[in-house]
Amino acid sequence: MEEIISAFWFFLPAFVANQCPGFARWAGIPPVTISRRLLGGHKTIDAYLVGFVGAYIAVDFQQSLHSFNTRHNVLFADTTEQKVLYAFLFGCGAVVGDHLKSYFKRRRGIPPGSPWWPYDQLDFAVAALIAILPFSGWIGVNHIVIILVVSVLFHPVVNWVGWKVGIRKTWK
Repeated sequence: MEEIISAFWFFLPAFVANQCPGFARWAGIPPVTISRRLLGGHKTIDAYLVGFVGAYIAVDFQQSLHSFNTRHNVLFADTTEQKVLYAFLFGCGAVVGDHLKSYFKRRRGIPPGSPWWPYDQLDFAVAALIAILPFSGWIGVNHIVIILVVSVLFHPVVNWVGWKVGIRKTWK
Protein backbone atom coordinates (compact mmCIF):
# COMPACT_ATOMS: atom_id res chain seq x y z
CA MET A 1 0.00 0.00 0.00
CA GLU A 2 2.92 2.31 0.76
CA GLU A 3 4.16 1.96 -2.85
CA ILE A 4 0.73 2.87 -4.25
CA ILE A 5 0.54 5.98 -2.07
CA SER A 6 4.08 7.00 -3.05
CA ALA A 7 3.43 6.54 -6.78
CA PHE A 8 0.12 8.40 -6.63
CA TRP A 9 1.61 11.24 -4.57
CA PHE A 10 4.59 11.58 -6.92
CA PHE A 11 2.30 11.79 -9.96
CA LEU A 12 -0.44 13.97 -8.42
CA PRO A 13 0.50 17.07 -10.47
CA ALA A 14 -0.04 15.15 -13.74
CA PHE A 15 -3.35 13.71 -12.51
CA VAL A 16 -4.53 17.22 -11.62
CA ALA A 17 -3.26 18.72 -14.90
CA ASN A 18 -5.12 16.08 -16.91
CA GLN A 19 -8.44 17.24 -15.43
CA CYS A 20 -7.84 20.98 -15.79
CA PRO A 21 -8.92 21.46 -19.44
CA GLY A 22 -12.42 20.29 -18.47
CA PHE A 23 -12.48 22.76 -15.60
CA ALA A 24 -11.45 25.56 -17.97
CA ARG A 25 -14.49 24.97 -20.16
CA TRP A 26 -16.71 24.64 -17.10
CA ALA A 27 -15.34 27.91 -15.68
CA GLY A 28 -16.10 29.71 -18.94
CA ILE A 29 -12.55 30.24 -20.21
CA PRO A 30 -13.01 30.71 -23.96
CA PRO A 31 -11.35 27.87 -25.88
CA VAL A 32 -8.86 28.53 -28.67
CA THR A 33 -8.84 25.47 -30.94
CA ILE A 34 -5.42 24.30 -32.11
CA SER A 35 -6.48 22.48 -35.29
CA ARG A 36 -9.92 21.06 -35.95
CA ARG A 37 -8.56 18.97 -38.82
CA LEU A 38 -5.57 17.48 -36.98
CA LEU A 39 -6.83 17.12 -33.41
CA GLY A 40 -10.55 17.82 -33.43
CA GLY A 41 -12.33 20.99 -32.39
CA HIS A 42 -12.10 20.31 -28.67
CA LYS A 43 -8.29 20.37 -28.31
CA THR A 44 -7.26 23.87 -27.30
CA ILE A 45 -4.25 26.02 -26.57
CA ASP A 46 -5.71 27.06 -23.21
CA ALA A 47 -5.35 23.42 -22.07
CA TYR A 48 -1.62 24.06 -21.76
CA LEU A 49 -2.14 27.09 -19.53
CA VAL A 50 -4.71 25.48 -17.22
CA GLY A 51 -2.74 22.21 -17.16
CA PHE A 52 0.34 24.12 -16.02
CA VAL A 53 -1.64 26.09 -13.41
CA GLY A 54 -3.25 22.92 -12.04
CA ALA A 55 0.09 21.14 -11.87
CA TYR A 56 1.68 24.17 -10.18
CA ILE A 57 -1.02 24.21 -7.51
CA ALA A 58 -0.46 20.48 -6.92
CA VAL A 59 3.35 20.88 -6.75
CA ASP A 60 3.00 23.81 -4.36
CA PHE A 61 0.62 21.79 -2.18
CA GLN A 62 3.01 18.84 -2.16
CA GLN A 63 5.92 21.04 -1.15
CA SER A 64 3.93 22.38 1.79
CA LEU A 65 3.84 18.85 3.24
CA HIS A 66 7.60 18.34 3.55
CA SER A 67 7.48 15.51 6.14
CA PHE A 68 4.97 13.54 4.05
CA ASN A 69 7.14 14.03 0.96
CA THR A 70 10.26 12.58 2.54
CA ARG A 71 8.41 9.27 2.99
CA HIS A 72 6.83 9.23 -0.48
CA ASN A 73 9.53 10.01 -3.04
CA VAL A 74 8.25 13.40 -4.18
CA LEU A 75 10.44 15.79 -6.14
CA PHE A 76 11.68 18.53 -3.88
CA ALA A 77 11.32 22.00 -5.29
CA ASP A 78 13.56 24.24 -3.21
CA THR A 79 13.05 27.25 -5.45
CA THR A 80 10.21 28.83 -7.36
CA GLU A 81 12.07 28.02 -10.57
CA GLN A 82 12.03 24.31 -9.68
CA LYS A 83 8.29 24.45 -8.92
CA VAL A 84 7.69 26.10 -12.28
CA LEU A 85 9.84 23.49 -14.05
CA TYR A 86 8.07 20.53 -12.40
CA ALA A 87 4.64 22.07 -13.05
CA PHE A 88 5.56 22.71 -16.68
CA LEU A 89 6.81 19.14 -17.18
CA PHE A 90 3.89 17.44 -15.44
CA GLY A 91 1.22 19.84 -16.75
CA CYS A 92 2.32 20.31 -20.33
CA GLY A 93 3.49 16.71 -20.56
CA ALA A 94 -0.01 15.51 -19.69
CA VAL A 95 -1.63 17.82 -22.25
CA VAL A 96 0.88 16.93 -24.98
CA GLY A 97 0.08 13.25 -24.42
CA ASP A 98 -3.64 13.93 -24.79
CA HIS A 99 -3.11 15.97 -27.94
CA LEU A 100 -0.78 13.40 -29.53
CA LYS A 101 -3.32 10.67 -28.85
CA SER A 102 -6.03 12.81 -30.46
CA TYR A 103 -3.87 13.29 -33.54
CA PHE A 104 -3.50 9.53 -33.99
CA LYS A 105 -7.17 9.02 -33.19
CA ARG A 106 -8.14 11.37 -36.05
CA ARG A 107 -5.74 9.56 -38.41
CA ARG A 108 -7.53 6.29 -37.59
CA GLY A 109 -10.92 7.89 -38.27
CA ILE A 110 -12.10 7.70 -34.64
CA PRO A 111 -14.42 10.64 -33.90
CA PRO A 112 -13.76 13.03 -31.00
CA GLY A 113 -15.29 11.78 -27.76
CA SER A 114 -15.33 8.16 -28.92
CA PRO A 115 -13.46 5.72 -26.71
CA TRP A 116 -10.08 4.35 -27.79
CA TRP A 117 -8.91 1.88 -25.18
CA PRO A 118 -6.27 1.87 -23.64
CA TYR A 119 -4.85 5.02 -25.24
CA ASP A 120 -7.49 7.31 -23.72
CA GLN A 121 -6.39 6.15 -20.28
CA LEU A 122 -2.62 6.17 -20.80
CA ASP A 123 -1.91 9.13 -23.10
CA PHE A 124 -1.35 11.79 -20.45
CA ALA A 125 0.47 9.44 -18.07
CA VAL A 126 3.02 8.17 -20.58
CA ALA A 127 3.82 11.65 -21.90
CA ALA A 128 4.08 13.20 -18.43
CA LEU A 129 6.36 10.36 -17.29
CA ILE A 130 8.59 10.86 -20.33
CA ALA A 131 8.75 14.59 -19.57
CA ILE A 132 9.50 14.33 -15.84
CA LEU A 133 11.77 11.28 -15.59
CA PRO A 134 14.96 13.01 -16.80
CA PHE A 135 14.52 15.54 -13.97
CA SER A 136 13.23 13.25 -11.23
CA GLY A 137 15.85 10.56 -11.19
CA TRP A 138 14.77 6.97 -11.48
CA ILE A 139 11.55 6.37 -9.53
CA GLY A 140 11.53 2.64 -10.23
CA VAL A 141 9.65 0.33 -12.53
CA ASN A 142 7.22 -0.53 -9.74
CA HIS A 143 6.14 3.11 -9.41
CA ILE A 144 5.79 3.50 -13.17
CA VAL A 145 3.60 0.38 -13.37
CA ILE A 146 1.46 1.61 -10.46
CA ILE A 147 1.00 5.02 -12.13
CA LEU A 148 -0.08 3.38 -15.39
CA VAL A 149 -2.45 0.93 -13.65
CA VAL A 150 -3.98 3.70 -11.54
CA SER A 151 -4.44 5.78 -14.71
CA VAL A 152 -6.33 2.97 -16.42
CA LEU A 153 -8.44 2.01 -13.40
CA PHE A 154 -9.46 5.50 -12.32
CA HIS A 155 -10.06 6.96 -15.79
CA PRO A 156 -13.70 5.83 -16.04
CA VAL A 157 -14.45 6.87 -12.46
CA VAL A 158 -12.95 10.35 -12.88
CA ASN A 159 -14.74 10.83 -16.21
CA TRP A 160 -18.07 9.73 -14.73
CA VAL A 161 -17.70 12.20 -11.85
CA GLY A 162 -16.78 14.96 -14.32
CA TRP A 163 -19.85 14.14 -16.40
CA LYS A 164 -22.12 14.11 -13.34
CA VAL A 165 -20.96 17.56 -12.19
CA GLY A 166 -21.14 18.98 -15.73
CA ILE A 167 -17.45 19.34 -16.50
CA ARG A 168 -17.46 16.67 -19.24
CA LYS A 169 -19.97 16.22 -22.05
CA THR A 170 -19.72 12.41 -21.92
CA TRP A 171 -18.56 9.96 -19.27
CA LYS A 172 -16.64 7.75 -21.72
